[in-house]
Amino acid sequence: MLSPGNKQYFPPLADEIEVSIFGPGFGECIAVHLGLGEWLVVDSCIEQESKRPVALEYLETIGVNPATGIRVVVASHWDDDHIKGLSEVFQEATAATFVCSAAMTSPQFSSMLAAWRLRSFLPGGSGIDEMDAIIQELRDRVGLSGTKPPMRASAQKILWERDQPKPAEIRALSPSDAADAVMIARFAEIRTTAMGLSRRLPQITNNHASVVLSVICDTARVLLGADLQIRSDRRFGWFAIIDGAIRGERYEVYKIPHHGSSNADHDEIWSKLLKPEPIAGVTPFVWGGITLPTQEDRRRILSHTPNAYLTAPAKWGRLRDRDPRAEKLLRRFTKQVQLTPARFGHIRLRKNIGPGTSRNWEVAIFGAATKLTLN
Repeated sequence: MLSPGNKQYFPPLADEIEVSIFGPGFGECIAVHLGLGEWLVVDSCIEQESKRPVALEYLETIGVNPATGIRVVVASHWDDDHIKGLSEVFQEATAATFVCSAAMTSPQFSSMLAAWRLRSFLPGGSGIDEMDAIIQELRDRVGLSGTKPPMRASAQKILWERDQPKPAEIRALSPSDAADAVMIARFAEIRTTAMGLSRRLPQITNNHASVVLSVICDTARVLLGADLQIRSDRRFGWFAIIDGAIRGERYEVYKIPHHGSSNADHDEIWSKLLKPEPIAGVTPFVWGGITLPTQEDRRRILSHTPNAYLTAPAKWGRLRDRDPRAEKLLRRFTKQVQLTPARFGHIRLRKNIGPGTSRNWEVAIFGAATKLTLN
């Protein structure tokens, strides 16, 4: 349970931007203070002790009312490690706009969901459950005063902005039109496989339609990379963002995409989109025999910046049930024992956004978060 016992839970000032990156070894969430008590929440994961979405747990602990403080909730894409608890966040954020890719609002996406929903007798399926809950919340809000329909993210689309007294902007940098078209076709293909027994949606590879965000508050510039990957075709992925970037715009804070994996990294991102040696945050991914970032990933990231941080160790934690008899039984009947995927960490970055200020970013790490190293 989060507890207001140390400086982690002092709220940002009205004239401070804050970027908080949360993550265990499976799951991630980003909360951004846009100044003046207004917040952006991107994706969701569960705080391990309270079993609540970490964004709600954190904001409530520092005295923010999610119903009035959260302005925008973004689903960068629908992988399980990004959406666990997102429906609860949106349900609590009653004044917020919900943002996702256009592909997620397509008839093909709805049809795919409907095909899987027919097998409601099967347990589990957080992907479907979260999607259904968000869709239902959007329907419930129809006709309510101040209700905003879901917003479709697309390249260079402004999702939210404030002119005065402290200028701020949230802009989508992806997906490209070509990426949305590919994802819609993929959803139609996936629907035809709905006759199996799995209640989880199949992995949608390459994350064509993952929503990358540009956040600008006064002179502070933040790039949130989601899970967007590199494609050889420059109409897709990071190359589409690089080729469509406004000349001269460089970011000083970077949430590294896809857990630091090489398939989401390229020298052009660092040389054309980022300032030299930016502050970078990485969330690990430890699941099913995959561990990210790898040693090679760490080496590559550190070749670009010494200012990189990891929310949690990229390794397995302990068994949830440490009884050796239970462990033996689990190993007998399962291919992989359910472990706690590392500990939970919080990278917090703050900077004054008052007029004429040149204050540097203040970096603080909590819980299992650590400076990224080669060890």
